[in-house]
Amino acid sequence: MTDGLISRDELLERGWTLHQIFAVLDEPEDRLPSRHWYNKIGEPLYSINRVKVAEFRIGLSSERPTDHEWVSCEISKRSNSFPILTFDFQYLAEKITPGSTKIINSLRISHPRYGRIPGTVDTEKELIKIRLIEIANFAFGDQFDDYVVLQKFLSNRNIWAQQMLSKKWHQNVVVRPAHYGNYVSKAYSKTAAAKFINSISLIYGGIVKSQDDTIVDLIDFLTDSPRIRFDKKGAL
Repeated sequence: MTDGLISRDELLERGWTLHQIFAVLDEPEDRLPSRHWYNKIGEPLYSINRVKVAEFRIGLSSERPTDHEWVSCEISKRSNSFPILTFDFQYLAEKITPGSTKIINSLRISHPRYGRIPGTVDTEKELIKIRLIEIANFAFGDQFDDYVVLQKFLSNRNIWAQQMLSKKWHQNVVVRPAHYGNYVSKAYSKTAAAKFINSISLIYGGIVKSQDDTIVDLIDFLTDSPRIRFDKKGAL
């Protein structure tokens, strides 16, 4: 451990499993230089404060974290418990409409210096709207002709969805990108698609927000991160 950060190997020594590391901690605070040519992004490092809170929350430790450790997790944008729900938007869209995500992925090609081709972000956002319509039609029947109709549905759906998922969602749940995909749900049944639409209606309606309590733009979020996780807020 160095400068308040702990490595993945040290977590394993503390009794963590790889699945727990990915699903509970997800995004690391920092990275060490890679020790192997195959690892191009470097070794992940995690905040020891967040680790201690996480260990207490998931039952790896009975030692209650200090007030300082709790507070540091309250203000952190990173997770410290198992997610409540996870979704892979692109995986779900691909299963419902095979081949539909290839174009989206081709638009993500980025030059290391000049970035993405001008206009590709806007094109991707329009394609995401089409994929959302396809998922909604798969889940609820062919009733959505365009994104405006789907937007009205999401606006009306979020109150019902909140009651179905949990009455406390608007108080205790935040949405985050899921940086690792190996723990994210790969379900693609009609039930899974309906749960996805219900959940994103809470993002669209501003009921579920980010960790810093700001409203999340649904399309921007899916453009940046097609993998989604819903978490209990802070260290509650």
